[in-house]
Amino acid sequence: MASPPPPPKLPIPGRRNILITSALPYVNNVPHLGNIIGCVLSADVFARYCRLRGYNAIYICGTDEYGTATETKALEEKCSPKEICDKYHVIHDEVYKWFDIKFDKFGRTSAPEQTEVCQAIFHKLMENKWLTENTMQQLYCDTCERFLADRLVEGKCPTEGCNYEAARGDQCENCSKLLNPTELIDPKCKVCKNAPRIRDTDHLFLELPLLSDKLVNYINNTSVAGMWSQNAIQATNAWLKEGLKQRCITRDLKWGVPVPHEKYKDKVWAYQI
Repeated sequence: MASPPPPPKLPIPGRRNILITSALPYVNNVPHLGNIIGCVLSADVFARYCRLRGYNAIYICGTDEYGTATETKALEEKCSPKEICDKYHVIHDEVYKWFDIKFDKFGRTSAPEQTEVCQAIFHKLMENKWLTENTMQQLYCDTCERFLADRLVEGKCPTEGCNYEAARGDQCENCSKLLNPTELIDPKCKVCKNAPRIRDTDHLFLELPLLSDKLVNYINNTSVAGMWSQNAIQATNAWLKEGLKQRCITRDLKWGVPVPHEKYKDKVWAYQI
């Protein structure tokens, strides 16, 4: 008979409560030693230290399962994004257990609880009027009948002196320049190899300029209380000094957290962690 699940670990008043996590490993590959060292191992060492000190610590992590890379991998392996995620989540879980990484919880961004949290954040943003609608241009493939995410487009790099023929819609791997898909010369859909066309699409944007004062106060307090590194403080201040700009938070994808809005029900939430 299976033992009952352990009770949830909650903050305890009067104790030192510490939440530990690490960068969520992307689900579309098999983790190797470099992933372990650069991602979950350092957090695991710190979690073990906290437990030895008697702190009320919890170490949580999980596979990052949504996004273009998953859809692309699914196309390569001729299966659904969910099948890809189910397959590689098990592989990740087994690898970390073999290395004796002691997570308190190793979950998935496709879990129902994750969807509930993301959609609750969305509703809160709408209630506070921090979201606006805007129209942007994206490449659309008439053959595949879909808007093409940056990694589903290839073409010639527009950078002078480069002209790399297989530049991706987000970056040229030859000259390392960051790109927008509409900047590519002679773009082609990676799936059907046909030329897409530019088409308007409506999206929701987070009005970061409206949150500027709140963010500055939060960062000033948290950077001290949290003992941020000098590099982190300088990078954040440089970002704020440039001026915050509105940020698109929806994507024309099928695999992701559905946007809980009638007009945008066929799009997904861009930031799901």
